[in-house]
Amino acid sequence: MKLLFISFLVASNLWTPLFAQKKLSLKEAIQMGVANYGTVKAKKQYAAASKAEVVQAKRDYLPNLNLGTQVDYGTVNILYGPSYSFGGPGAASIGPPLPTQNWNAAFGSLYLTNVNWDFFAFGRSREKIHTAMATAQ
Repeated sequence: MKLLFISFLVASNLWTPLFAQKKLSLKEAIQMGVANYGTVKAKKQYAAASKAEVVQAKRDYLPNLNLGTQVDYGTVNILYGPSYSFGGPGAASIGPPLPTQNWNAAFGSLYLTNVNWDFFAFGRSREKIHTAMATAQ
């Protein structure tokens, strides 16, 4: 009985047409390509951005070197320099506070070099690289 049932299923499937795919003419294919061109191009750019993120994640592990220069020429009556540096410790240069305003010009300069490196990141950099690689894939 099982053999008869299995042979009936096989025979019935041989004569039924397959409707899984539709024939696509060249004109329809071109229309679909033109309609989806922006989406395809955007996905290509997303893939390129993901690959660039992998490169950036690998570079983030390296030490970060910041150089800064400040040159002032003017009055020194409470002249404040940079008090915040992006990505590292800042340094503020200040002129001496005088009891009265004066117009004596003075030259001042400040040169900074900051090296920042998250040496003990406890695996954060490695996992950031793995996450970026998974996103790119």
